[in-house]
Amino acid sequence: MNDFKTARLDNKDILRNSISGIYYTFKEWRKLSTSDDSQNIDGMHGRTTSPTYARTRIISLEGYIDRMGAIGDEEYASVLYLEELFALQGNPGKIQERELYIQDIYDREWTLKVKIKEPLEVLEGDDQIIGSHWRWRVVLESIEDPIYRSLEQIVTAGGEGVFLGFRFPFTLPDAWDESGSILECIGTGNTDSPAKIEIKANQTLSSPIKIFNVSNDTYFIINTSLTSGDVLIINSAEEKLTKNGVNILGDREPGSIWPTVSGNTKFIVNDNDGGISPGSFDATVYFNNSLL
Repeated sequence: MNDFKTARLDNKDILRNSISGIYYTFKEWRKLSTSDDSQNIDGMHGRTTSPTYARTRIISLEGYIDRMGAIGDEEYASVLYLEELFALQGNPGKIQERELYIQDIYDREWTLKVKIKEPLEVLEGDDQIIGSHWRWRVVLESIEDPIYRSLEQIVTAGGEGVFLGFRFPFTLPDAWDESGSILECIGTGNTDSPAKIEIKANQTLSSPIKIFNVSNDTYFIINTSLTSGDVLIINSAEEKLTKNGVNILGDREPGSIWPTVSGNTKFIVNDNDGGISPGSFDATVYFNNSLL
């Protein structure tokens, strides 16, 4: 079964499954691996060097290009099309990076910068007896952290990568149809990652502003009010707190726990009135997916 509805390489469709019998199928579309090089890592517990920490995240996508049956003009054109995209007859090391776009069966979008790695041509069958079956094994390997975005607004839109997180370009209460505001971060990490939360007020929010981490039962409280247009930024990685670019770290309630994300994490945002009306603010959450 194919896990994709759409797949494009450099904006060219690679899921061609027409009467020509030429198509590309993904075998392992999200294989996560890490580098073997030991490096110093800055983390919440200081600086450490350990092979148990992931330094580099690589997404490998392994697939097959198949062509079955006798070849005609249409089939030949399809073969040339795929050969050009995947450098089947050439040296993959000379191919520049490509942008791979994927939409899966759950309507999630993935965009990866990839390099083509180790295409392997295999010929089976006999044209004169049973027809031919051509197969090329192709591996695409990401060259940077993956960026993920969801098409489903109610699921949230977002991304994974170096301090890229889940972006909410819509009014949160309207999206969830709730009186309060829930920020749901769907992460893949297995350890705490410092979160960066930006809140832009669309109306007055009364002091104190409270951010409750439902997942680990902790609060981050800021003794300040917001008026329409104000932007509040909580940067856990650097332990910075700003309002419209001005340092307000002194307004942080003592004992407040800096927000973190580990796996699927939910935050609830409220003000002194205990509930935030629909349309009161927009928010963006940034985080790394940290792996041990």
